[in-house]
Amino acid sequence: MVKQPVFSVILPTYNRADMLPRAIRSVIGQSFQDWELIIIDDGSTDDTSAVVKEFSDARITYLYQENAERSVARNRGIDYARGEYICFLDSDDFYLPGHLNDFYKKISESPERITFLFSELFQEENEILNLPEAFDFKYNTPFEFVLQKVIGPPQVCVYAEVLKEFQFNPKLTVGEDLNLWLRILVKYPSITATGSRTLGVGIHNGRSVNILLHNNYKASLRSFKETIKDHKIKSGISRKLIRTMYCESYFGMGKYYMFQKRKWPALIRILVSWLIMPKYQLKFKLNLMYCLVFDFKKAMGIVM
Repeated sequence: MVKQPVFSVILPTYNRADMLPRAIRSVIGQSFQDWELIIIDDGSTDDTSAVVKEFSDARITYLYQENAERSVARNRGIDYARGEYICFLDSDDFYLPGHLNDFYKKISESPERITFLFSELFQEENEILNLPEAFDFKYNTPFEFVLQKVIGPPQVCVYAEVLKEFQFNPKLTVGEDLNLWLRILVKYPSITATGSRTLGVGIHNGRSVNILLHNNYKASLRSFKETIKDHKIKSGISRKLIRTMYCESYFGMGKYYMFQKRKWPALIRILVSWLIMPKYQLKFKLNLMYCLVFDFKKAMGIVM
C-alpha cells in the first residue's frame, strides 16, 4: 500500500516551459519532504512535457488535458490528489524552502483540525524579492478578512476533504479563488495564518492578472456578483464593503480602458465609480474625469 503524503501540491501550467523548472525545483527543494507534486498541463503547445520529463523524482505526476482554463486544471488535480492537505503553486511562482514545513508546524501544533491556512508572500522581479505594498483594513467577519486580504491559491493549504467537497467554479475566469474561499468559510469559518513569508510571486507582463492585458476588473466584478448571490456570504459582508468592491471594480475598468486609449469608455466607468461612492477619493476622481475630457495625456500621468 502506497503511503499517503502529507501534502499534495497542485501546479497548473499553460505554455510556460521557460518558467516551470524554477517552480518544480522549489517544491523538490523543500525542507519538508513528504509531498507529491501534480502538474496539470492545460493544453500547452510548447515544450512543457519535455521539461517535466527532465525531473526524475517519483513524487512528480504529469497530467495533460485539452485547454480548459485553470479552474478545471486545479479541480482535476484535487480529484487526483492523495495528500492529507492540498497546496497550490503557479508555474511563474515558487516556494521558499520552508513553505511546506511552516504549514506542517501549524498543523501539527494545533489541538484541533485546521482546515484552511495561508502564508504571506514576496514579489519577485528581476531576481529581487520585494515586500508587496501593505494595506490596512478593518474587518468584522472571516468573509470580510478574506475579501480584503486577497489570498491567491499558491498561498493556501487546505484540508483535502474540504477541497473534495468544495472546488473551483469552472465558469469563473477571474476571482474563482476568492469565490471558493468564501464558500468554504460558510461551513468552515476559520482561517489560520502561518505568520511567515514563504511564497515568491513572479512579477512579469505575461501574468494572467495583468490589467494592461486583460480587463480583469470586469470579470472580477462578475465573479463577485455571482459569489454574493449566496445569502450567507453576503450577510457576512458589510454594505459599505460591498459598495467599495463595486466602486474599485469600476475604477479599475476605467484604468484598463485608459491604457487601451479608449477615452469615453474610461470616463463612463470612472463616473460610475464616483457615483457609487461620491465621497470616496472625490477630488482625485473629479480631477481625473476633467483631464480625461480635456487633457488625456495628463489623465494618463495621474493614474500611472
